[in-house]
Amino acid sequence: MAINATIIADSVSDIGVRNTTFQVEAPRFLLAEINTHRVLAKSAASSRAIPVKKRIEMVKTDPFIPDVFGKNKPGMQATEQLDEYSAGLALDVWHMGIDYAVEIAEKLEMLGTHKQLANRVLEPFVFYTGVMSGTEWDNFWHLRIHPDAQPEFDELAKTMKSVLDASVPKRSQYHLPYADDCPPDMPLSDRFMISAARCARVSYKSLQTGTTSTPSEDIELCGKLFTSGHLSPFDHPATADELYTDRDGDLRWCTPRQHKHLYGWIPRRVHVEAHMGRKCRRDSHDIVLTDDLYYGPVLETIAR
Repeated sequence: MAINATIIADSVSDIGVRNTTFQVEAPRFLLAEINTHRVLAKSAASSRAIPVKKRIEMVKTDPFIPDVFGKNKPGMQATEQLDEYSAGLALDVWHMGIDYAVEIAEKLEMLGTHKQLANRVLEPFVFYTGVMSGTEWDNFWHLRIHPDAQPEFDELAKTMKSVLDASVPKRSQYHLPYADDCPPDMPLSDRFMISAARCARVSYKSLQTGTTSTPSEDIELCGKLFTSGHLSPFDHPATADELYTDRDGDLRWCTPRQHKHLYGWIPRRVHVEAHMGRKCRRDSHDIVLTDDLYYGPVLETIAR
């Protein structure tokens, strides 16, 4: 696996707001920096979901190996590279690290250790598959397509920007990643569930078996997401908001407080949370009611 990006869904609303979902393959250690971008929805293949033997095989056959080894210095950026001799030694040491991590994972697996721990020792050397959705990318490009960025992140961002520039968005009221193969007469609610489930597994295929999921399997998985409260996959599918003209003649969004991390689109998670009765507010612009002040007991405890 190499650093790569593919557009899974590219939608533009009647208002002209573009919403894009990428599937990316990148070194797993980039997740810590990717997750700092709060205006983007993100889901990633979990080390807790991939069997240990499969993860070990991934590292053995296709590990992450740096293209260059930067020279250590104060600060976050390596502006110089190691000389050829030192870089060769560093590469040898990196391969030693891979072999040692594989050995530890194999021994943990033999002892019956769960993959949620056994797979962790392999993470510096593995690629991950993830989904990223958003309507606003300017600061992402500004920070990550930059000489100061982690080189691997710079490469990922450049790849994403390149495929975005080449893509022609589809005009649609609904943004449904991975649901393009659903029959047009399928109920919209089912298509939303299928889209969310496939974002959760980060593809059409099962992480466990590698087989393509069926609609019934996707809907079953969606039910499990509901039950467990794992709602981040519902941040990706979305419905375009509409405009109205107020009494002053100004255009306004119909439901701006439901946009959350998006602009001009309503993530499906808003409806899911409302259906579940979950209190997951992400703005402070509503009228404050007495029962909204749920920090009161905490403040009283501190005061005592």
